[in-house]
Amino acid sequence: MHTSLLPGVFAIVLGGIDGTSGEISVDYLSAEDPHIDFEGAYWEERNKLVKVGVGKYGESIEQYLNPDEEYDDVYPDDFFDEKEEAFESLPDHVKIDYLGEDYDSQELDHRELTGKLGRGYLESLCGRDEGKPCASTNFGELHCANYGKNCTMDSWDCQTFEGVEECIVSKVGVDVYRLYDEPIYVNTLRSKYNITFENIEPFVDLSAAPCVDWSDHFGSDTSFPEGVTIPPATCITMRKFTNNEVLEFGDVINVLGKWIFPDGTRVTLKFPMMYVQGLLRMVSTALIDNEPEITFELNEPFTAPDRHFVPYGENAWICPEGGCIVGKNGIVVAGGKIDIRGMPPNCPTWSKIEYIEADDMSSVPVEDIPQQSPLPVNTTIPCSDTVVSENFAVGMGKFYGSPGTGEEVTSVGHTDDYLRITNRKATWMGAVIELRPEEKECVLPNDMYLFSVNIRLSRSDGAATNCATDHTNCPVLSFSNMNAKDQVRWFTLATLKTDVEVVDGEWFLMTAEIYFTELQLATDDIFTAIYLTGPEEGVDMDIDNFKLQLPPTFLYPPLVNTCENLIINGKGDLMPGFTFPMTSWLKAEKLVIKYDENGDSYFHLGPRHEEYSTITFDMLPQCLDDTVQYKFKTRIWVHSEEPVRPRAVMKVHHERNKFPKPYHRNFHFDVITICDETSNSIGWITCEETVEFEYFHIGSTRIQFLFLTEGSTADVSYADMEFIHLKGKQTGGLKLPEEIHGCWGAGPNAFITSEEILWDKDKVRPITHVREDGMLFLDVDEEFEMPSSIEEQGIYSPEVALMRRNILFTAPKDPDDPYFGGFFLILKSPTGHTIEGLEIQNFGQQRNVAKYPINIYHGGSHKGTRISKNYIAQSNLRGITITGTSHVNITTNVFYNISGHGIVMEEGSEMYNYIEYNMGARFIPIIIENNWWYQEQDDRARFLMIKNPKNHFIGNVGTGGFWSAIWFQLHNSFHGESRRHFPPQNPRKLPILTFRDNVAHSNRKSGIQFHPTYYWPNTQQYLYNTISYRNMWFGIYFFGTEHVTLDGGLVADNRIGIDLNYVDKVEVTNFDVIGYSDLFKDYIDSTKKKHLCWEFEDASPAVHGIRIHPNLMDHFHDWGVKLSNITFDRLYDDNGCPGSKAIIMNHIFKDEVYSNKIAMFNLTFNDENEIFDKFNMCDGEDAGLLDVNIFDGGDLNPEGPEAGSGWIVSRDTNMTRLRESCVLMEGSCAYYCKGKLTCMTKVTSEIEYSDTDDYILLVEDQDNYVRKIDGFRYLGISEEQVTTNWSARRHFAVTLPEGNYTASFWKDGEMVWPGFVEADIVGNWICKDEMNSFEFIIPDPEPGYCDTLIHNGDMEKSDDIGESMWHDTGGGLEYMSPGHNSNQAIVNLERKKLLSGFAHFADDRCLVLGERWLVLGWIKMSNNDECDFLSVSKRLTPMCPRWSLKMQTGRGVTAETSMVFMGRTVPPYKPSEWNLVAGTFRVDEFVMAGKN
Repeated sequence: MHTSLLPGVFAIVLGGIDGTSGEISVDYLSAEDPHIDFEGAYWEERNKLVKVGVGKYGESIEQYLNPDEEYDDVYPDDFFDEKEEAFESLPDHVKIDYLGEDYDSQELDHRELTGKLGRGYLESLCGRDEGKPCASTNFGELHCANYGKNCTMDSWDCQTFEGVEECIVSKVGVDVYRLYDEPIYVNTLRSKYNITFENIEPFVDLSAAPCVDWSDHFGSDTSFPEGVTIPPATCITMRKFTNNEVLEFGDVINVLGKWIFPDGTRVTLKFPMMYVQGLLRMVSTALIDNEPEITFELNEPFTAPDRHFVPYGENAWICPEGGCIVGKNGIVVAGGKIDIRGMPPNCPTWSKIEYIEADDMSSVPVEDIPQQSPLPVNTTIPCSDTVVSENFAVGMGKFYGSPGTGEEVTSVGHTDDYLRITNRKATWMGAVIELRPEEKECVLPNDMYLFSVNIRLSRSDGAATNCATDHTNCPVLSFSNMNAKDQVRWFTLATLKTDVEVVDGEWFLMTAEIYFTELQLATDDIFTAIYLTGPEEGVDMDIDNFKLQLPPTFLYPPLVNTCENLIINGKGDLMPGFTFPMTSWLKAEKLVIKYDENGDSYFHLGPRHEEYSTITFDMLPQCLDDTVQYKFKTRIWVHSEEPVRPRAVMKVHHERNKFPKPYHRNFHFDVITICDETSNSIGWITCEETVEFEYFHIGSTRIQFLFLTEGSTADVSYADMEFIHLKGKQTGGLKLPEEIHGCWGAGPNAFITSEEILWDKDKVRPITHVREDGMLFLDVDEEFEMPSSIEEQGIYSPEVALMRRNILFTAPKDPDDPYFGGFFLILKSPTGHTIEGLEIQNFGQQRNVAKYPINIYHGGSHKGTRISKNYIAQSNLRGITITGTSHVNITTNVFYNISGHGIVMEEGSEMYNYIEYNMGARFIPIIIENNWWYQEQDDRARFLMIKNPKNHFIGNVGTGGFWSAIWFQLHNSFHGESRRHFPPQNPRKLPILTFRDNVAHSNRKSGIQFHPTYYWPNTQQYLYNTISYRNMWFGIYFFGTEHVTLDGGLVADNRIGIDLNYVDKVEVTNFDVIGYSDLFKDYIDSTKKKHLCWEFEDASPAVHGIRIHPNLMDHFHDWGVKLSNITFDRLYDDNGCPGSKAIIMNHIFKDEVYSNKIAMFNLTFNDENEIFDKFNMCDGEDAGLLDVNIFDGGDLNPEGPEAGSGWIVSRDTNMTRLRESCVLMEGSCAYYCKGKLTCMTKVTSEIEYSDTDDYILLVEDQDNYVRKIDGFRYLGISEEQVTTNWSARRHFAVTLPEGNYTASFWKDGEMVWPGFVEADIVGNWICKDEMNSFEFIIPDPEPGYCDTLIHNGDMEKSDDIGESMWHDTGGGLEYMSPGHNSNQAIVNLERKKLLSGFAHFADDRCLVLGERWLVLGWIKMSNNDECDFLSVSKRLTPMCPRWSLKMQTGRGVTAETSMVFMGRTVPPYKPSEWNLVAGTFRVDEFVMAGKN
């Protein structure tokens, strides 16, 4: 028998059991022609009363079916899966609040109600508004009767809309509510209906309220312990607060009227909570300097209880008695209106850098720059600037203990290994390291060496050490040598500085500057050693990080940009413990490093004995001429009782008589500036001056810097010393738009985004001034690296953003919870808000949901609401979140250092919003462990999280994301409160309204990411001009995505530019794909920053342009991936990243047979690539990939594009017949084929997985060539299923050229039939019509085979469940023993769904139109005490097991799975015992569709 392939499958299913927590077991199942072994039974048509007499096993069988109930309704396979959780909380009885005259306020059992009302009345009620049918024609199954008027539900709630009098909702009957028939409560942000707070203005006339001054209404007090209320119908203005006054409130500020902060107001308010039910207006258009004009500081502590908000007036009914719980330490807008404008008009918030002012400073010759002394040459061993460096990570090295001591390397009580010296009996005993003669050859005599070591002292008897008690017997570094005459000499190299605090059992740092003499370094000595000794007997010494070295190069002036800062190590932090090159003017007086309470280092000189005792350092005279300006700046503190004015002085050395009097001597002193007064009581002062130089400076031979304190010998501290070159140098001259002038002022910080592949390399510097032409100048130090500009790096130049606004909302850090800040919530309030130019610092509460810096919560349509130009920073949780709200304009906001995501659409119902031209950097993971934030992946922070694509995304820049910048996280339904308040929609299916000109760079993982959720819109969606560069991994990452086109844009300097992982109908067109760009390489070469290949060129991971997965999600789609009009550049070995390729195949896959459909046109390769650099699938071949066939427009043809288009095919056996028309693609593991036979079509055949592992498929063409195909598990994008699941298939795939084919299944040399075949010609869009015919040879069944549809009904065939021929529809299967009067049965485990049960496929050869079949089986349930054998409503009452027919028609995107009920449990039901389930069905057209 031959048949053309028509896909379909038919199965008999035992399921529908109400309980989902228990196990069910089955035994002795059969599906037979009813005349066989079944005496005395008679059967009527389905849906009629059925009586059964004596069954096959002698039992009495009866079924009672309600004639009014319909059983032929077809329900999708997952009809109730989504509703499972909601069902658990439904009431047992039907509630009727209103249903007309006849049934007013009654409670009826559902069956009674069904009988009384009947189907006809229900249909009339459902469709009365617009004539639309109900969701179900069965009364008990009704899930939203008011279907025609936006009536939606998820549990038992029902949303009512304007004009709808009633809303009927039920899955257990009917609930009918009149609109506002009774109070509907809002508590903890959740309401029974989606009720919003009404604007207070309609019932309190705000417009008529005259404005009065605050003091006229509240008096002159500045403290209000009880809080205040701005009364309704009242307008309060703060216009008289212009001098930074501070008002403090001990309780809530409740705004019921109007509260106005006019332009020019300067005031700070400190309060615990604010409610806005009226109008809050704040305006400030002043130049933005370092201090905000208006500050709201929220100060409620973390330990305070949550507050209860009681609405005013006609909104009062919305909250229950006692109020709605709204949290603490926040600003809550409930029915009120916000109007905040905190920036001058037309003021930019961020910009690219156009260019940087040029440097007119000449370079200093290298020979004139002081540097480390040259090391000796021609020595026995190569010399290093480090004499000793030991951290004991691999043992003791060259160290050992003095004779008689204990010595060991351990890590006890420390983070890493260290040397412990114990059993010390004398002060001279300690740690020893010898210097060999060849090592001494490398030490420079009379040169400074820096010594440092970490030490910890302790006594085993617990007594205090002398060093900790009175600073005696402290560690000493000694030097000893024995000359050829056996004379031993000892030298003390260093003692512990007296300012070092020693605490027993704690580590401290010992440092010293050491000079070696020629005598000490004599190479003919017999013995030379360095000792670390000193503490008294019984003191154990722990030693770590012992280092002796010349001053490193970073303590000398740099060879590049030498003159940027004339002071080196001005903060004292370049090398902990060392002041070099700073020294004390008087050698007898010690200059040391100390640390303040914040851990910041500073210099300290003391005790001083002379007023001219000072810190000193040399300045480079070569950096000076008469055109330059320098800015000298430092902090200084003279620790005297009386105020002192220090003088900054230069001692200028020059030849005698070179200059006229008074500069004729060989030196003179030149005062730079006289600083302000300082003393013990005054503390630190800042001393600064702009310095210009004259001829005697320029011709000098040496310039020394001094600080003189005339009349005082008190100790002096110095910090943050710098001598910055101003004139003509790149000191922050960044060209931005001219509009910043008059808007950005001096004082605030600006941040510059990262230019690297590292996500956290942004820079923050203060603004010094802004020129009229938009030139921005920053206060920079010696560590600052100037950013690139568009002039230098083009599109890759970083962004600059202003970090201050005139209006500030802030909250201090809470000592009990550092992640607890303020929040700003617009709660279910009307539209029309303006939040513009607001700065928010330390808002967000990681332990509390919906407590964000800005959150518009379930406001419905918010047309007219604008959130723009705000600066949100140091947030504890997110930036801007919109929840259940649409039509909001979120534009030109700036985000910095945000915990969690920056912009969030929270529940998936947010649509028609405009997200435009926002920019953010540094999005860090949340810290508090909270399952909600982990579910939302705030621990993988992104700039923009999109849960609904139906919005506008334009011109945004995301950088510094811990995970990615822009993330499409789409679920298959709304969640949170939106599930109850909005008509159900699937965000994965919704269109993208606009996505263009968005940029992602410098993110830790990906730039733009469609993963791990899916996106399956029905029509093609377009992302225009998308740019993603310098991300650590992927530029753009697609997973589980279909119908998306990337049209225009660029990816560059990512590990993989574009990753297409399990995508269908995804196109990339008009794109530039760059590997390691020339501009980035230039940047790396000049800065030595990290790049993707870094310095280990021969071992670096390769950089790839586009990676394509060999499998589709749904291989029945007619096309998968299109690449067109793409230019590839810098993707080859010579770019410094060996192994780089333009296009590769993903070698990580679940299904080894290629199922994608890839076509490539108009590809350009700018490099002189080999063919294997352009396209390569060798990794895929190594992983076992088969049957690859990719269309190419000719650009990859090894013979050249002019040779024409063709197909790239893999080198496996199934493709070898085509080689006569193919050319090997050298190094690519592929052939390039041309001609008609290379236009390939794939045919797939899927059969039951159980007991078919020995099946093979033979496919024969018209030339009698036979292909042998082995089957495998086809998984696609899905995770691996239990092999007993009914959807598990054995997959056979073959790729064929044009022709006529027959196919047959074989096992052990005999032709067999697997019962059914789901077979498809999977067309390729380029040659979809090439297949002529494909038919199966179906052997006739053996005699008697079709007497039953269920084989192995007694469950005794095998003890291997994989060979049982039985399948689960959820959970899994196992054998159990004993069965029902038998050795074994099958048990369905881990049931999670209502429809989890058993399934058995029917052999389609046995189904004949018109025949009737009887289905019988025994079942036992655990954890289920009772069930209702009459119930068919699935969740109405506990339901007994039932038989159904399950059919699938179509394949892939056209597949439809349906179920039809056809049998139930025979009463009476016996808990925890075996019960009979019986049913019958007739093979009608519907069943035959499943057969086919």
